[in-house]
Amino acid sequence: MVLDARISREDLAKTLAYCHRTYLPEWTSSDVELEIARGKYLDLRSPSRPTPSRLYKMWPAKHADNLVKLGIIRLNPALYFTTVEAPAIKDEREAAFIECGIGVERIVVNASTIGRHSLLFCTTTDRSVRFEGYDSCVEVTNPEGFLSELSNALQLRSAASGANRLMQVGHSRCSYQHSRVVVGPMHGFNEHLVKLGEISWDTINILSPQKFFIKGADNQPEREYRMVFTMEFDVTGPVDLEIKKLSDYCRRLF
Repeated sequence: MVLDARISREDLAKTLAYCHRTYLPEWTSSDVELEIARGKYLDLRSPSRPTPSRLYKMWPAKHADNLVKLGIIRLNPALYFTTVEAPAIKDEREAAFIECGIGVERIVVNASTIGRHSLLFCTTTDRSVRFEGYDSCVEVTNPEGFLSELSNALQLRSAASGANRLMQVGHSRCSYQHSRVVVGPMHGFNEHLVKLGEISWDTINILSPQKFFIKGADNQPEREYRMVFTMEFDVTGPVDLEIKKLSDYCRRLF
């Protein structure tokens, strides 16, 4: 849906609410409608916050040991979390969005269900958070170094295979909200393509991968901090990496 950028705030809110009711009816409630009317959703134009000095990853013991002792880590595409059997991490809303891309002359509103091309690593800023069935905790003592090692490993993996390049890396605290609305600037050449009347994958994918930082309001106690690695093409399954240096940036607490 392409709108004039001069649309009023009230009319834009009505459009977003309509799209939510139409395309995500199972996740639309009075709380969602009120939140949209008040503009209480993730806005990617807002300034980012500093990276925490420590992060924590709750895991089964074998995965914790693999990371701390061997530097072995698994990244899953976002869509994985909509079907995973473990109730502690399953979220059917994970890859569904109402995207609102803000341009100079145009606003594009789009309903999307994606998540195969972005790999996630989910942590928390609160060491007291617990998940059922997860009996161990790894402390990431240098989050920026940890993220850099992961990014470099994915780039090397892409170079070795000659396919599916790492395109973008993002990390942030999650935004907890009832709706699946996320607003931000259109990236790349999307507004130019929209102006030319082209509706394609490029114009449909109107926002940066940072849209994956929204979580349901009921998940707020988790205090999640998420790393997102966006690949050029879809990822068909989990990505396993062995990065010896990761052990320098983390330790097992229990």
